[in-house]
Amino acid sequence: MKSSKTLTAFAVLIVFSLWIYSLFSVPTFDFDESLYRRVAEEMKWNGDYWHPVWDEKPLHHKPPIFYWMIIFFSHLFDGAENGVSILAARIPSLLATMGIIFSLGFFRDRSLSSVKNSFLLWGCALFPLLTSTAVIFDPFQTLALLPCLLIPHRAFSEKRSFLKNEHFLLALSMFAATAIKGLTGLILPILAIGTHLLISNLKPTLYKTAIKEGFRLAVFTFLPAILLSIVYYFYLDQKMGRAFTQEFFLIHHLGRGTQAMEAHHGPFYYYLGIIFLGGGLLIPLLAFQSIRTRFDFRRLGFPMSFAFSTLIFFSASATKLPHYTWPIWPALILQCLTLQQEPTSERAHPTPTLWKIFLIPILMMGIALFWLAMNPEIIRQTEIESTEIFLLSMAATLCLVIALFFKKFMKQLEFITVFMALITFFMAIPLSSIAERILVTPFFEVARALKNVNPSVKDCIRDSGPMTATLSLALGKELGRGFTHNRCEPEVMKYLIAPTHKKAECTERKMSVILEGKTLTLCGKI
Repeated sequence: MKSSKTLTAFAVLIVFSLWIYSLFSVPTFDFDESLYRRVAEEMKWNGDYWHPVWDEKPLHHKPPIFYWMIIFFSHLFDGAENGVSILAARIPSLLATMGIIFSLGFFRDRSLSSVKNSFLLWGCALFPLLTSTAVIFDPFQTLALLPCLLIPHRAFSEKRSFLKNEHFLLALSMFAATAIKGLTGLILPILAIGTHLLISNLKPTLYKTAIKEGFRLAVFTFLPAILLSIVYYFYLDQKMGRAFTQEFFLIHHLGRGTQAMEAHHGPFYYYLGIIFLGGGLLIPLLAFQSIRTRFDFRRLGFPMSFAFSTLIFFSASATKLPHYTWPIWPALILQCLTLQQEPTSERAHPTPTLWKIFLIPILMMGIALFWLAMNPEIIRQTEIESTEIFLLSMAATLCLVIALFFKKFMKQLEFITVFMALITFFMAIPLSSIAERILVTPFFEVARALKNVNPSVKDCIRDSGPMTATLSLALGKELGRGFTHNRCEPEVMKYLIAPTHKKAECTERKMSVILEGKTLTLCGKI
């Protein structure tokens, strides 16, 4: 018991150390993270909370609620005059993550033990652990969707119909998730509940029960949620303008579903790969629990129905992004928590071949990290430091050890979480530092160089590459409000930011080189 408590405390310490490091030290990266942070920053500065803009141009990607959360924490931590810090941008997602973990554990039996197991299982899953502080809408939408996962699971597990108050809570949950990010807040619960009713009531004698329950849900849950959402988006249409409504629904819903946006595409099995490779040690644990119990799917399998229907829905969409998998992870963790309480089936004996299949991602990750540590020269944009090589080697070693000895440790959740948390910690620190030097630091160096030549807000600054919100943040931090890029015509350009391998463009435009870095060159008409 003492050993278990020590391991749990160690696991919690490592996970929170990773999150704290991310809150204070990991910059926001293009595209989504820096973009949402910059939009919140401009919203804070201009005081217009209904019209999101990026470099003073309207941006109608999402409803404004998440931006408001970032602004609230920015006022709390940064003051009224400063821009949005990394901490203010990242902490809303961390709070949403903690809400998800607590809700999953508290749902079981309202004990600290269940919350602890929920936390430990979250620590076993690589992708959600890494993105718990990501500046994206998905953690908060997933938190809003949790009643649509927990309430049906309780109703199905108790073999009963939904209660009146549960219909009300489900409708509110769907509406809240829709208000935060969009129509997936309505679609995912409808698909999940419909899928489970269909799969678990295939026998002819159960058809009437399924149809009756589906009708009740349609009238008392789905319809109220849809009506509330219509009223909400009608209000947004009045406050934000018809341009928001058209772009948000026609482009960022219908458009994303039918064609890949901004080159975010992939095969139908894209998300299956994300779950398989990003599941860390959660997927082998879930496979073990499923085989160990041989559970009654109709009674206990709703989390799997939720995960499966969400996976299929996003797989059918043309636009694919890894963070769309966020609603799937709590479902998988809830399934694992549920099966932990079930008695062992005498017929259930996992085969060695099965374990090899589910541990392939960890083995592959270990090999890849070793290869990177042994061949740091492959990253040409920056030098990998000796400390970073050591940490990558440690992460790789732990990956190989847990892959080889997983079967010995799989019954001790605390031990597995310690391994996964250490792997993630040792991997995240060097990789985030390398990414910062390549993707973020050059833009801040350019902004500081610009500051030294005292540009005017009216000066035309252009980046010969694609628009980047990281450059917008750098300009805002180093030069202050009002400085934008690529919001002017090339003919009146005074400063040019170009990739160093295209610095000849400075000569062509008869500009003097102000700064020549490893990846970016700044030149201007001085």
